[in-house]
Amino acid sequence: MKHPTFSLRARLSWLNLALILILAAGCRRQTLRDSEPLSPEQALKSFQVEGDFSVQIFAAEPHVTDPVELVFDEMGRAFVAEMLDLPDDPPSGQAPRSRIRLLEDTDGDGRIDRSLIFADKLLQVTSLLPWKGGLLVTAAPEILYLKDTDGDNVADLRKVVFSGFAVVNPESRITNLRYNIDNWIYASNNGREGDIRFLERPDASPVSVLGADFRFRLDRGWFEAESGPTQFGQALNDWGDRFITENTVHVRHVVVPRRYLARNPYFVPGRAAQDISDHGQPSAPLFPRSKPQQWRIARTEMRQRRYRENELDKVRDLNPASEMAGGYFSAAAGGTIYSGDLFPTEYYGNLFTGDVSANLVHRDLLRANGASYLAGRGPHEQDREFLTSTDPWFRPCNFANGPDGALYVVDIYREFIETPESVPEELKKSMDFYSGTNLGRIYRVAPKNSNAKPLMPRLDRASPSELVRYLEHRSGWYRITAQRLLVERQLRETVPALRQMVHTGLTPQSRLHALYALEGLNGLDTGLLQDVLKDGHAELRVHAIRLAEPFLEMASPLAALINDPSPRVQFQLSFSLGQFSGPEITRALSRLAAQNIEDPWCRTAVLSSEAGSSPEMFAALLKQDKLFKTAQEGGLRFLEDYAAVVSARNRPGELDRFLSWMLSHPQLQSERLQIAGLTGLSRGLKIASVVRMRSAAGEKLISRSLTGNSQALNQAARPLVRHFELRSFLRQAEQLALDTRQPAARREVAIVALAGAPFQQTRKTFEAILRQNPEASLAKATLETFSTYDDPEVGEVLLGPWKSYGPVMRGQVLDALLSRREHFPTVLAALESGRIEKASVDLARREKLLSAPDPQWRQRASRLFTGETSDRARVVQAYSPALQLAGNPNQGKALFEKHCAACHWPRQGGRVGPDLSGVSSNTREQLLQSILDPSSAIEPRYTNYIVLTSDGRIHDGIIVSETPGTLSLRNQDIDQTILRRHITEIRASQVSLMPEGLEEGIDPKGMADLLAYLQAAQTSSK
Repeated sequence: MKHPTFSLRARLSWLNLALILILAAGCRRQTLRDSEPLSPEQALKSFQVEGDFSVQIFAAEPHVTDPVELVFDEMGRAFVAEMLDLPDDPPSGQAPRSRIRLLEDTDGDGRIDRSLIFADKLLQVTSLLPWKGGLLVTAAPEILYLKDTDGDNVADLRKVVFSGFAVVNPESRITNLRYNIDNWIYASNNGREGDIRFLERPDASPVSVLGADFRFRLDRGWFEAESGPTQFGQALNDWGDRFITENTVHVRHVVVPRRYLARNPYFVPGRAAQDISDHGQPSAPLFPRSKPQQWRIARTEMRQRRYRENELDKVRDLNPASEMAGGYFSAAAGGTIYSGDLFPTEYYGNLFTGDVSANLVHRDLLRANGASYLAGRGPHEQDREFLTSTDPWFRPCNFANGPDGALYVVDIYREFIETPESVPEELKKSMDFYSGTNLGRIYRVAPKNSNAKPLMPRLDRASPSELVRYLEHRSGWYRITAQRLLVERQLRETVPALRQMVHTGLTPQSRLHALYALEGLNGLDTGLLQDVLKDGHAELRVHAIRLAEPFLEMASPLAALINDPSPRVQFQLSFSLGQFSGPEITRALSRLAAQNIEDPWCRTAVLSSEAGSSPEMFAALLKQDKLFKTAQEGGLRFLEDYAAVVSARNRPGELDRFLSWMLSHPQLQSERLQIAGLTGLSRGLKIASVVRMRSAAGEKLISRSLTGNSQALNQAARPLVRHFELRSFLRQAEQLALDTRQPAARREVAIVALAGAPFQQTRKTFEAILRQNPEASLAKATLETFSTYDDPEVGEVLLGPWKSYGPVMRGQVLDALLSRREHFPTVLAALESGRIEKASVDLARREKLLSAPDPQWRQRASRLFTGETSDRARVVQAYSPALQLAGNPNQGKALFEKHCAACHWPRQGGRVGPDLSGVSSNTREQLLQSILDPSSAIEPRYTNYIVLTSDGRIHDGIIVSETPGTLSLRNQDIDQTILRRHITEIRASQVSLMPEGLEEGIDPKGMADLLAYLQAAQTSSK
């Protein structure tokens, strides 16, 4: 139902939109232009900067074009990455155009007047990092090392260091190389899939970066996936914390390092990073001075119209980042923390982030908040931004701290910065996405009347002792560059001076740099670390704890710190103590857990280790008077997560011990705690694929919960029945399962409980249930129970009533049989004999058979389906008349809700299809192809994966999350987490999860309606 006031509004809005589209259609060979580009000098006049600052031109065209990254090396040389290929890779056969320039100021006036091409023909170069006199460069699928070895300022050495990164949308490729204080180099990967190889270590196994960022150490030959992930913007503060950026979310803090999560493969943590903005989440409001471009206004009107038509206001508020033309972060980029020595002291440590759509620079003050931080506006910027421009071409995509203490703003200066996929087709035809590719600016922001410092510090000529002294410099650029050079050159003669600085350095920053320089030079020892554990600055203690992890003799000194007043110290202790073992460690971890049980980050830290999730640690917690008895939400969550770890680990005796505690320990007898424990148990046993477990304590706990008066306890216990052999309950379960007079919910529990008995014992009961033609919920429970059996006769039981099954039930039966390798021969034989009609097996299920685990099965499937593959091209051709028909969006909406919404609307379950918020940007031809031939082009994030596990099961779905120990798949509205240790094979399917045959029941006119609906505007929001 439409809003009563929508009709008039819609007419006015569509008049505006129609005018835009008519103008666009009338000048398709011209750019749909809001304004002309400004000269660099004119652009300066468009700026407004808060505080006592000025903006100066550092470099501009022709000396720089399309810049996305600026770095200064130890010689003071300025290099800039120019991403000329943006937004699309060059056509096949053409060389890439992106490059790296070396910038020079020959007359010393502070403005670049000469530039040289240091390296060219690079594919979408996104970031640079000085290293050993050259540059590390990200240009997916590789990280390269480039160096000029003959002094002509042109890189003649070019070698691949890492390979395997995803070549996807340029906005999501490997980028943001950052040298951190811990001597690791971090890079943003945006969670894109890739198996990364280190070319200097061909013997090393590739590292998967799916769902993660990336880090490496070239001095040690180490490389690994890292928590995140982030898109474009990775800021590091003085203490090594990472603050990441992704479009609408302008500041997140990476709280949990991935290496700790890898210790306990049975623990499934939540997030590793969190949004820390205190002024708007997930998208913070902005105060731009520029106006939104006309195409953006038109697109926003489309999206708001669809929002009203779909009555999404009953479900959620407007998404400001995608359903409003401006005023909120929608394209945040380049987050950088200022660490120079030129700005007033109150700006040190501030985070600067650009929004390339809003043409501004936003500033955040970071303040500690427990284990994490909060980011807030400055006192004088509550209703304004640090730097704004009225020029819509101003695109501040990145920043750099200069050796001179200034903050450099990298402006790619394009007319259109958005990826073409996000722009409606009719508008796209009139937009030149390469408009401005010959332009680009870099600005220098500094206090007014500040004296420019020499831009050529020449740390490359500094002696080892001078490099040590540079660690005390007020500027972070000097400190981190000096540390890098000490480690890079392995200047071990500096170890005595560095040890002295650790004790007597004038600032905590200098002491920390000295500490990590020693780490990079293998100059640490336990005596020094114990001294640093007493440092008056909490961050020094945090890093000393972290660096103490390899030293077994540091266990006791660390355990003695559990009463440290700093939340950051306690958080790091919760991780680091888990590297050790023994009664002292158990006691310390239990104390830390009790002290911080309401803090989700500390709970994650404790449970991430073997020691922190041990029965001994939990027993120690139970001894702490009333800890769980008076537990708030944190205590419940800790109990649930601990139960999940113990049950997933499923060690002999350990699980029974926990079940006994659940049965009788006085601290755990409240209903809320019992529910938390039961929920965790079922979650862990499901992950571990445990079935038919014999446990007297488990049987007693489940029976007590199922037969008691608490409906909530009954609900929590139900999922557990499939995992235990409930011998005392089986006879009753058989009777309930067959009793059609019982409520479906009660019969469902009984059917699931039958999984606790051997198949031969319950076979007749299941045959009788199937003959009853059970309703959907009972059929689902029956088939899920069958999927736990590996008995080859299961197939015969399921296929017995095949001819009486409807289409939905047939698909479910096939899915149940194809979920275990043992049943493949049964399905193949039934197909070969005609018992199962080949037409009943759709493309996705055929592919499962064609890629069966056994080569002989694959051959049999190939013989069955040779020549039987669907000719989707013919179907697309048959529906081509729909492209010429005028469609009715309202009728198309009904078709969408019937056929598409379940997978593409988050409000109707876990989404397994792409977010269609930008689908209106596609042509009618593209939409028709996607609907009728979904496997022709699968978006990488929605690739269907087939996962084989050691128990013979075969799972499929899109990968929705990964941890070092687990993999989570989603198939329609069902998520399943699998232990990596159980996975024997993962492979990407060539078939989309979106089913073929959507055209059934839709004639060409209906297809035209559906196309009209999809092209009208967005169908959902993020």
